[in-house]
Amino acid sequence: MADHAAVRCLRKKELGEAPQNGKSICAISGSRSGKEKTGGRIATPKETKEWISGKSLDVAEFMYGVMNDESQPVKERIKAAAWLGEMSMAKAPTQQEINVNHSHTIANMLASVNMDRLENSKTIDLVAVEIEDNV
Repeated sequence: MADHAAVRCLRKKELGEAPQNGKSICAISGSRSGKEKTGGRIATPKETKEWISGKSLDVAEFMYGVMNDESQPVKERIKAAAWLGEMSMAKAPTQQEINVNHSHTIANMLASVNMDRLENSKTIDLVAVEIEDNV
């Protein structure tokens, strides 16, 4: 059913019935029964990744050429410069592992804090002394 809706959508576009504002009038409805669920994006094959990684110097040289080509629009030159900057500058780490040890109870922590306060505070010892009046 979804395939038929997609075909109708393509036919509307071919016939010029689609709006010119860039918004799509096509919505595919119906159930996906009978369709295999792929679970999202398909992973790039290892061979493709290796081949592309061998071309990274060519890509960087191309972008450097665009950045310095005064015949290119400024907008494109800025995009090339930004791309080169992103590729060459170090990025902040995105994931950190934090290990927390909760071996103390709150009562023990408060007792420790209070002991530290007592040790670091200046105390005055008051001793009761009897004073004689010579009146």
